[in-house]
Amino acid sequence: MTESPKEKRKPWDQFGLALLTFGCLMLLGALWKTIDQVTEKPSPCREPPTDVIFSGAAAKDSLIAVKNEAFRLGGGLCIGVNLPQYFKAQRELPNPGTQTRTQTVQIFFDDAPTPAKLPLAIDGTGNGKGDWAGWSWQRVAMRPAAVADSELGKRWRTLITGASLAPSRDVWIGVGDKPANANAAVPRSGAVMAASVTLLVFDWWIAGIGAVGLLLAAGGAVRLCWQTGLLRNSAPTDANPKPPFSLGRVQMAFWLLLSIAGFLAIWLITGMLTGTITSGVLTLLGISAGSGLAARLIDAGEPDRQSIASNGFWRDILSENHGDGHTIVLHRLQMVAWTIILGMVFLWSVASSFALPDFDPNLLLLMGISSGTYLGFKFPEAKNTSPQHVTAQPAPAPAPAPAPADAARSLPPAAPAQTPPADAV
Repeated sequence: MTESPKEKRKPWDQFGLALLTFGCLMLLGALWKTIDQVTEKPSPCREPPTDVIFSGAAAKDSLIAVKNEAFRLGGGLCIGVNLPQYFKAQRELPNPGTQTRTQTVQIFFDDAPTPAKLPLAIDGTGNGKGDWAGWSWQRVAMRPAAVADSELGKRWRTLITGASLAPSRDVWIGVGDKPANANAAVPRSGAVMAASVTLLVFDWWIAGIGAVGLLLAAGGAVRLCWQTGLLRNSAPTDANPKPPFSLGRVQMAFWLLLSIAGFLAIWLITGMLTGTITSGVLTLLGISAGSGLAARLIDAGEPDRQSIASNGFWRDILSENHGDGHTIVLHRLQMVAWTIILGMVFLWSVASSFALPDFDPNLLLLMGISSGTYLGFKFPEAKNTSPQHVTAQPAPAPAPAPAPADAARSLPPAAPAQTPPADAV
C-alpha cells in the first residue's frame, strides 16, 4: 500500500512542531530569568565593604571609593563618598539657614556622565565607622529606563554598549557635581577611581539559552512553513504536494521573524520594553504585509496556478514563470537583494546598539518601489503562467476484450485441401 503525500509529511510536521515548542520553552526560561534580574531588589550598602577601590592612595586621602565587585545596572553600584574631604570647601562656609545643605553628584563611566545620581548631605556625618568615619556609603540605582526611545534609554544604551558588543566591560567610575538642570561636564578632580570595575552587560548563559531557543523556534517555524502552505502560493494537496514558494509571503515571514528576534534580544539584554519598535520597522512590516496580501489576491484569481509544482526555493522566488519555462527576472532579484541588505542593517543595529533601526526614509521608499514593481509585473506573470510542471499521467489504454468462446465454436469447419486429378498432370 502506497502512502499518500499527506501521510509522508506528517513526521516532518511533528518534528517542526517539536522544534517550535522546545524553542519557545527555552525563550520563556531566558525571559523569566531576565525579568527576575531586572526586578531583583539590590542588597543595601550601609556599611563599608571589605574590598574597595579608592580614588587615592588610602581611605583618608580619597574622595570616593567603590566596592570591588562586578555589577549590573539593575543591581546598582555600592559607592562611598568621603564627606569631609569632598565638601571641605563648602563646610568652611557658614550655613545661613537651619536646613541641611545637600548636593547631588552624578556618576560617570569613563568620563561620560550617566543618568545615575547620588544625593549627599554636605554637613552630614555619613554611616561609616572607625577608619571610615565621615564616609557615606550608598548603593546607587542604575537601572536603565524601560522606555527605549526616551532620552534616558538612549543614553544608557550608549553607555553599556561601549566600543563593541561583549558580555562585560571595564569602566572607570567617577563623580561630579551636578548642576540643577544640566549634566556635569567632567568628573571632579580627584574623584575618579584609580582602577576599573567590571560592568556586566548581560549574562552570556542567559543570552545563549535565549539565542538557542530563538534559533530552534525559528527553525521549527520554517520547517512547518516548508511543509504547509504558509510560504507557498497555495496549500499542498495530494495531487500537488509542493506548490511553488511565494516571494510576497517569504518576505513577510522574513521581517516578522527578524522583528520578533530583535525585540526579544533587546528585552533579554536591557530589559527595555516600551518604545523599542521604531517607525521604520513598522513601515517595513506594513510594506511586506501589503505585498504578501496583494500577491495572494493576484494568485487567487488564477485557479490554474493551483496545479503548478515548485522548482526549488530560490528558483521559485526569483523566477517569473514556473515549470519548464521558469526565468529569473530583474524585478524579483531587486526585491530580494534589498530585503537581504536591509535585513543585514537590522541585525547590525540590534547587535551594536541594542536598538531596532529607524531606517532612512529613502531606504524605505526604495523598498516600497521594489515591492510595487514586483506586484506590477506579477499581473502579466499570472496570465502567462500555465501548469507545465505537474501533468496528469495518461490513463493506460484499455486491453482488448477477449473473443467469446461460443464464437469460436460457431465458425464453419475449414474445407479440406483439394488434390488435382492424375490425368490433369
